[in-house]
Amino acid sequence: MSRIRHQCLLKYCLLKNSITFLSQAYITMSKKSLLATSLLIAGLVLSAQATAQQRYLGAAIGTAKWNIDCTGATACDKTDTSYQILTGYNFSPTWAIEGSFFSLGETSASNAGVAGAFKSSGVDVGAVVKTPAMKGFVGLAKMGLAYVKGEVVGSVGSLVGSGSKYSVQPMFGFGVMYQVNQDVNVRAEYTYRKVKVADMSDATGNVSTFTLGAQSTF
Repeated sequence: MSRIRHQCLLKYCLLKNSITFLSQAYITMSKKSLLATSLLIAGLVLSAQATAQQRYLGAAIGTAKWNIDCTGATACDKTDTSYQILTGYNFSPTWAIEGSFFSLGETSASNAGVAGAFKSSGVDVGAVVKTPAMKGFVGLAKMGLAYVKGEVVGSVGSLVGSGSKYSVQPMFGFGVMYQVNQDVNVRAEYTYRKVKVADMSDATGNVSTFTLGAQSTF
């Protein structure tokens, strides 16, 4: 009897020790799994926040000035409203890549029943270089290419004709931003583009725009 009791006691102790060991191992693994899961979630959240601060969206409105020759015209309007919708990605605090849709408005001239009007819109993409912030102000310069649609409408009396031309043209600009807060910037900018309205050597005009707008990271 004593031998049987001793064997039972030994088996009980072994079983108890095994259960205790497995329980502690499970708790340790659970804690490590919980820690690993927490670190993974925290990393994903921080990564999402960092990515969100790199993307931005903005809009601006202002004035477009067309550099056209109005010699001989009794009426000539070289300025119109211009606007753009832009989006970009900040690779660092000092440079980004940016694309925009823009409208350059319309310019027109007329004389003695003969009238003509040009208008243009398009998209562009370019690199943006920025200065370090100084008291909330950031300088910027950009350069790239624009895919531009130029349109012309002409009339002589009751006769009206029109045409359009798509072309790739250089684009550059410079400006300044003011950091309202970490996510929002107010932006003033001068941009220069070329517009081609027909397949003729003298059918290309220069358009300068000055716009004021805002952009926000998302």
